Amino acid sequence: HCLYGFIDMAEELGLIIPMTEAALERGLIDLKKWHQWRPTLYLSVNLSPQHFAKKGLVDYIASQLESYELPAHLLKIEVTESALLSEPEKAIQTMKALSSLGAIFVILALDDFGTGFSSLSYLKRLPLHIIKIDRTFISGIGIEKTDEAIVDATIVLAKRLNMYCIAEGVETTEQLTYLTQRKCHYIQGFIYSKPVDAKIIGDFLHANTVSLKVN
Repeated sequence: HCLYGFIDMAEELGLIIPMTEAALERGLIDLKKWHQWRPTLYLSVNLSPQHFAKKGLVDYIASQLESYELPAHLLKIEVTESALLSEPEKAIQTMKALSSLGAIFVILALDDFGTGFSSLSYLKRLPLHIIKIDRTFISGIGIEKTDEAIVDATIVLAKRLNMYCIAEGVETTEQLTYLTQRKCHYIQGFIYSKPVDAKIIGDFLHANTVSLKVN
């Protein structure tokens, strides 16, 4: 709840855009360094609704990628359903422009799927590559049948739409087994690692370690 409160306050004060851009540039600096050890590693950045209302977003991202000499497919832009609700047509236009920067594309992901009230019709209009199942549904695996039904339906929906499906907030082997049995092979959560700083990630990549588990 503190995290959400912090983000809400940053948006209200008009600080969310410079804060996110600073984080993006810091991330690209690290990604450039890490890319020498793991060429397939990509950076994920969550954009707020204010970013989609800002002119020049696509040009800014393109210029940053060019500045650090990184291909666009190594950047994954995550957008929440709330960003679609505020100005859906503008968000759709911006996402289409982001998805095609020259001959290569930025990967687009719909974050926290199922927690908002956006229409399913957006899914066929948006150039999405990934749907992320919100952690609130993942935490109900093995506990709440309705959560399991939503997880199952989302995995099937993503496959039918030719999208990848990422499960957020996976913390237990029971949740991991449930998801892999349903062929959701993209997992994000504490079962692999809690958040770590850039140095630990760099050491991990430089050592070419197969798995990372930091408690």
